[in-house]
Amino acid sequence: MGIKKSSRLNKVFREFYGYSDRRNFYRLDRNEDPVGWDDSVFSKLKDYLTKYDFAAYTDSNELLSTLCNWTGFPEENIYITAGADGAIKNIFEVYLDPDDIILMQEPCWPMYWVYSNVYQGSIIKQPYNENLFFDVSAFIKKINSIKPRVVIIANPNMPTGTMIDEEDIKKICEACSKNDTLFIIDEAYHLFSSFSSIDLIKDFENVVIVRTFSKAFGLAGLRIGYCLANKEIINNLMLVRPIADANNIGLKTAVFAIENFDYVSKRISDYIEGREFLYTNFTKNGIKTYKSDGNFLLIGCKSLNDANLALEKISNKKYLLKGPYLSYPLENFIRVTIGPLELMKKFWEDCSDIIKSSSI
Repeated sequence: MGIKKSSRLNKVFREFYGYSDRRNFYRLDRNEDPVGWDDSVFSKLKDYLTKYDFAAYTDSNELLSTLCNWTGFPEENIYITAGADGAIKNIFEVYLDPDDIILMQEPCWPMYWVYSNVYQGSIIKQPYNENLFFDVSAFIKKINSIKPRVVIIANPNMPTGTMIDEEDIKKICEACSKNDTLFIIDEAYHLFSSFSSIDLIKDFENVVIVRTFSKAFGLAGLRIGYCLANKEIINNLMLVRPIADANNIGLKTAVFAIENFDYVSKRISDYIEGREFLYTNFTKNGIKTYKSDGNFLLIGCKSLNDANLALEKISNKKYLLKGPYLSYPLENFIRVTIGPLELMKKFWEDCSDIIKSSSI
């Protein structure tokens, strides 16, 4: 008969694909850094770490102080977590009761609905259309009519790569504020985009900004994230804080990364050049794609079979891509994570014929 699980998990369904050893491939499948830091910078990091950092429990005071200087917000507005997903899980744990309505984009990052179901929220989704247009007016009407407990959006969104502009973000924020709705903005990819909504925290008490060191900083393996919000929200999140915010090596490396942000910033610029190079070549060759504000691009394929065949052939060239997506509006799309310009030129040279023959 076994031991009965909590009824909270009755609507939670997960598929785990595992993280295989991908060192012999170009890792363009998980929106992580496909090349890693330069050897010279990584060598400096190793000198920066000490035996104490591996052996001792520690708090996040140093990273908190560094984030204060970097973001311009005081410590009372910052909460450090094990990745952005750690932040989102804690926020849902604190602010979702059974049957509370949570409103989100569709498609979106799947962990939103996983955590929503864990905490028994009632999920309502606002879909993108077939051209990846997101109807902000309709979204705001839903907020005003259903008065959700929580609204969560990713900006830029994953997997669409699209952004909601600053004016519309503020309109959503105002609607949420009027309806006593918590408004979560997931900015995992914001350093690849043109703006951040961080300043909304100064004027609205219902906003939480979630960020990660996994994407633009290239530290996916260390699981470091943080969120910014008003003091009351941060104090509530601290009630469910683990004994340690995150692992000590990750905390220390995040400090190092911010202290060396000039280096990180140059890499981001190089990756954006790589993204624009691929986008230009996709569009020139009639390949179905969309502008992206993240570190990835979508590629539309003629059929599911074409998508799977393209992935197989590209894998034989030692490149791993994501997909195919199966649901509207991204049926038969595959996704390529962006790397530096030099790598993107090599990818195009090696795989363009495959993509051209498979794409819509």
